[in-house]
Amino acid sequence: MAGAASAILLRRQDPTIRVLILEKSTAFGRRVGEATVEVSAYFLGRILGLTSYLNEAHLIKQGMRFWFFNDQTAKLDDCSEIGGRYMARVPSYQLDRSTVDEELLRRAVASGAEPSPTSKGVSVPGVWQSTLPGIKPAFRRSSEIELRHAAPY
Repeated sequence: MAGAASAILLRRQDPTIRVLILEKSTAFGRRVGEATVEVSAYFLGRILGLTSYLNEAHLIKQGMRFWFFNDQTAKLDDCSEIGGRYMARVPSYQLDRSTVDEELLRRAVASGAEPSPTSKGVSVPGVWQSTLPGIKPAFRRSSEIELRHAAPY
């Protein structure tokens, strides 16, 4: 998600920039869903432009709500509730992460980013200094470095 979203934003800012997205695969397997809160839903919907996609393909929810029951409650109306008092202006969603990741990657590639499915590493021309944990550059030539993610998947 982070790589494809970054690629979309970078290409939007400067369409001439070359962006390479490193993924193990272009198809993502099923994994645990993810509940968004309003601020992340705002970013996904309004900043990345996924509002229509999220509304059509994922469950819309109105923030975090909790209902409590006991032996005296027979239906939901009887339960005590904790949650927002008013409807949020920006909805939140229950996401299927695999399909969101695939949609973001599809949009990043459509914007001109290049996908490179790999788990081993890739050579990247140019000079780059990593300050990210787990990313270790291995210099091959002065104009090329290879990036390897040290953390196991």
